Order: sequence, then C-alpha cells, then structure tokens
Amino acid sequence: MIVAWIAMLITSSLGLILWRELVSEEPYWWPWIHATGLVVLLGITLVRADFKSLRAFVLILLVIFFLGFGGGWQWGFIPLIRASSAWTGWTDQAPWALSTIMTHLLRLSPALTVILFLILMGKRRPISFLSKVKSTHLSSHRS
Repeated sequence: MIVAWIAMLITSSLGLILWRELVSEEPYWWPWIHATGLVVLLGITLVRADFKSLRAFVLILLVIFFLGFGGGWQWGFIPLIRASSAWTGWTDQAPWALSTIMTHLLRLSPALTVILFLILMGKRRPISFLSKVKSTHLSSHRS
C-alpha cells in the first residue's frame, strides 16, 4: 500500500503546489521528475515479485500523466494537441457543437483510456479500486 501511495503522490499536484508556493516560477524540467519517478516505480513492479500487483496501477498513472493530467501541469499529449495549430484551426472552423463535443472527448480521453485498459485486462468492478480484496470475495462477485 505504501508504494501505491508513493505513486499517487508522484502523480499528484503536491510537488507543484509546494514549488509554486516556495519559488513561484516553474522550471520546464519539473514534469520529467514526476515521469521519471513513475517509470522507476514501474520498473520496480517489473523486477520485484511482491510489487507485481501494483504494475497495472502504476502503468495507469503513467498513462494519465503522459496524457497530460498528472501533476497539474500544462504538459503532456492532450495539452500538446490543444496547443497545436491544427487543433486551433479546426476548432475555429468547425461548427460550435462539434468543436465542443470534440474538446470534451479529448478531455475525457484519460478516463476512457483507463476504462479500456481495465476492460482489456479483464478487471471487474471490485478489483478496479485500490484496496485489498480476498480471493473468495472476488469469486462470489464474478458470477
């Protein structure tokens, strides 16, 4: 559980909040510290058998972070898309309703990615949460 909470803290905005309060100017390299921490944790889950159960969780956090919703940064794949001239030009020319729907779908893409990832892994509802569940409890919910 401690490793899972460390992964959550790495992905969270806590470091960014502290940095903004103490220094106020954010260096361009700061998101890479979060990314490196998550990659190291993913490596640990690949090497250590006792952390294998956290592999999918850390992988999901890593995907969310690189999509652009980790750490409170305007950094990642989704902000890159939204800042591109192609996206800006398209949203300016597209009908308002279509542009709004596409913007919301882009914002929802991390959640949709996580849901798809959990479905592809064969996870069911009780196991999708960060909690310890006894195997007998799981077998009764699978039917």
